[in-house]
Amino acid sequence: MSRKIRTERNNDEFDFWLNDMTDENMKNYIKYRIIKQIDWFEVKGRYCKNKYQGFMFASIIISSIIPVLSIFADGSVLMRTVIAILGSVVSVIGSYITLQNYKELWVEYVSKKSILQNAFYMYFNCRGDFDVENDKERNGKLIDICENYFLQKVN
Repeated sequence: MSRKIRTERNNDEFDFWLNDMTDENMKNYIKYRIIKQIDWFEVKGRYCKNKYQGFMFASIIISSIIPVLSIFADGSVLMRTVIAILGSVVSVIGSYITLQNYKELWVEYVSKKSILQNAFYMYFNCRGDFDVENDKERNGKLIDICENYFLQKVN
């Protein structure tokens, strides 16, 4: 059974700037393209973080149980079988984490979200590439930067 991941969040930090905008096209672009993408990166990053940490926690717990159980093995076939199965489970978890790339994806999603937020803040504060006198040029730069960035593949 899959759970629907919530993608909507409170964007009060962005509403402050959006409410002052007069260009409705740019306002909608920011609201429905940039902010939605920032939210998507946040949700995907959180998902990968939770998966990675959950599997790692399970692996740590199971790994720590194995030495304790080995004390009670006493040549018992059942106990040796349990220890072998737990060792295999730890190995499978480690391989699965590597295969799914949860840690790297988590870091990449958080990084991409931060880069988009940075461009967004620079735009509204007229800093860096956005330190231009003409709003049309400033808007064009934001769109170009964001659209080029959206085209970049997530590993």
